[in-house]
Amino acid sequence: MASLTFADYKRNVKHILGADPEAIYTDVDTTKGQVVNEAGRWMTLAQEWAWRRSEAVDLAFVPGQAYVPLPTDFLTILGAGVIVNDSVNYSFEWGDISELEFRRSQQIFDTKHYFGAMEWPNQPSKSDPMSAPRLALHPTPGESSSSGTGLRLTYKRGWSELNSDTDVPNIPKQFESLLLYCVKAFSQDQEYEDIRMHTRTLEGIMQSAMFQSMVRQDANQQPNIGAVLGGQFEPMNSRSRLPFSSVAGPN
Repeated sequence: MASLTFADYKRNVKHILGADPEAIYTDVDTTKGQVVNEAGRWMTLAQEWAWRRSEAVDLAFVPGQAYVPLPTDFLTILGAGVIVNDSVNYSFEWGDISELEFRRSQQIFDTKHYFGAMEWPNQPSKSDPMSAPRLALHPTPGESSSSGTGLRLTYKRGWSELNSDTDVPNIPKQFESLLLYCVKAFSQDQEYEDIRMHTRTLEGIMQSAMFQSMVRQDANQQPNIGAVLGGQFEPMNSRSRLPFSSVAGPN
């Protein structure tokens, strides 16, 4: 079955709001889209869902550029390492932006050791939105002929804004029902415009059977089964072979 699109979610908003002028921001379609994206942002951040952990992505260094832009759905860094094209071992260290600026001002650097910190560029003007965060680097890539080619980053993703009617949310298939549930709840609150009611709505969603069921399912996708033992792949029972390991025992 095909995944629900932005247009599908907006149709559910329309079903609840109708053409009520009191519930419309600017025009009907824009309002429906805003409700869907607001519901999606809230659902994504309402729980530390396992699916928010991204696969590793490569961020290429640009010679002379003292930062790398982050993915558009970036929310929180989990880890990073330097990508190399030679046999040199590089290291990467996290720190505060003030410490990074101090290292820059004192010209303290080792071309085999990168120092990184999150930074938020200043707002270009009052009429422009705040710029997306980026990862500041020291030393600046390109200061040495052997300075690595980029960073391999893992991170927690946030909600990716939906714009086109054919856009599909970046969520697991089984979470579509929960998102639809949130969209309908947000649509009803949009009509009444009562902040206390909205607070009760959010609490009600998190306490609902559907939300709690998805929390349990998400948590059990990769249960902790303990350390993997050398050579032992089956539980001990009367029908399984004896555990075998090629690792020699202690003398």
